[in-house]
Amino acid sequence: MVMALLEKLLEKECYEGQGDLVAQKILDFMAKEKVVVTPRIIDMFSIFRIVSFKMIPFVPGLVNYLIEHLINSCPKWSDSLEDLSLRGCTYLSDTALLKACKFEKLKNIDVSFCERLSDMGLIHLLGLKGLTSVDLRGCDLVTEVGLGVLKTMNLKMIMCHHEDSNPIDLF
Repeated sequence: MVMALLEKLLEKECYEGQGDLVAQKILDFMAKEKVVVTPRIIDMFSIFRIVSFKMIPFVPGLVNYLIEHLINSCPKWSDSLEDLSLRGCTYLSDTALLKACKFEKLKNIDVSFCERLSDMGLIHLLGLKGLTSVDLRGCDLVTEVGLGVLKTMNLKMIMCHHEDSNPIDLF
């Protein structure tokens, strides 16, 4: 029933030049009703090209699906993508970060202000042998334990800020 409602709204309103407004209303509805985001919903939005990236971080589950969709749809990127910014994706989970680690050539990853990212997510980064830079500013669930994991890697730069802890010598 939810899918039928979404499809009807998209078909009716998008052609009247109200795509972004309708998309925002639909995303608000999905967040409020805790609609499970599926690849079909993502495809539906992408067909109409109405979702601006600034809306994505605020829908639970959407980031995880988008990363998985990107990996599955663009396998050539997994061999060449070097920079990935997920900055401000408030619903980014540790699991999504695991999926992002399939981009084996990543050198720089920005997960700043991803409020749900924890130490467990950082463990997934160990598989990225070419990683040189991680931005963790605003990731309050990351503790000294997670930063210790990063310390074991050959990173050139780690950006982080923790109000509750003393400065940590990462190098």
